[in-house]
Amino acid sequence: MSELPTRYGTIIKTLRKYFNITQSKLSKKTGFSQNTISNHENGKRNIGFNEIETYSKALGVPSYIVHRISDEIKEKGYSPTLNDFSIFDKMYHYVKKAYYNEGDIYFSSIDLYDETIELLELLKEKKIDVNKVSYEYVLDLYKQIVSNDLDVSKTNYETLAKNRKLNDNENNVQLGEIVEFQENYFELMSKNLDTYDDRKKALEEIEGLKEQAIKIGERLRLAPNKQYEAIKGEPMYKLFLYKYPDRLEAQKNNILEKGNN
Repeated sequence: MSELPTRYGTIIKTLRKYFNITQSKLSKKTGFSQNTISNHENGKRNIGFNEIETYSKALGVPSYIVHRISDEIKEKGYSPTLNDFSIFDKMYHYVKKAYYNEGDIYFSSIDLYDETIELLELLKEKKIDVNKVSYEYVLDLYKQIVSNDLDVSKTNYETLAKNRKLNDNENNVQLGEIVEFQENYFELMSKNLDTYDDRKKALEEIEGLKEQAIKIGERLRLAPNKQYEAIKGEPMYKLFLYKYPDRLEAQKNNILEKGNN
């Protein structure tokens, strides 16, 4: 089993404390002994890819986020996301909720992590208190971004937060399938591909996800979101019909190339 850098132990420890989970409770959730968890967290023992998946499920944090936090630490020497995880956690759940519930909403990318970071940086630049930002405000912020008519101000925030009304029964297009696909996609893209069996399994999963993406895209195309039809951007159905399959095909080629080396 491939091992990851010891910084992963620090990430797990920080997230565990953030969620107020004791080592004893985490031991019951993961099946790891408290001694193993302690050694992982204190850098005395490396963590494997499969163990990260187990930790992530127990903590309720996608392994994809754990890996992105690790990338930040590797690049910067620290992780802004991990240092202020409560802010990231709030905005990430808003972005995730919008992505899964707004059928044809428009986004600048299909990466929920990048979306969250981009919005947080924008709010910080405009000195908006993230703790006071509502879900409704996030939706309107997206509309402004893609319309190239960005006006992020305290006055605008207060107006939007007070006046915006959403129809909660509208645009829940294939929610269960979208959630399942997103989780499987991120898991696939961060998988360990060191062995032949790992690569073989990943290639099989890619074909299944490509088929699933196209089916979801077709359904989303049949249920347009009238609320956002006037916005210039890319509707979600195109992401599933075209972008996801293209990215999966690129990942397939990368795996095949790695297998030939």
